[in-house]
Amino acid sequence: MVFGISKLIGIFIELKPVMTAGIMLQSSIICIAVGIIFGIIPARRASRLDPIEAIYR
Repeated sequence: MVFGISKLIGIFIELKPVMTAGIMLQSSIICIAVGIIFGIIPARRASRLDPIEAIYR
C-alpha cells in the first residue's frame, strides 16, 4: 500500500519518492518508541495508583 501511495505521489510531483528498507525500519522504530512513550509509560504510572486517584489524574 505504501508503495502504491508513493507511486501516486510521484505522478503529481516531479520528485521521485524513495522507499527503502532502511526508511521503513526507521519509521517502524519511531512508531514503536512513540507508542511506548505515550502509551505504556503513563499506563504503568496509573497502575501504581489507587483506582479512584488514577481517574482524577
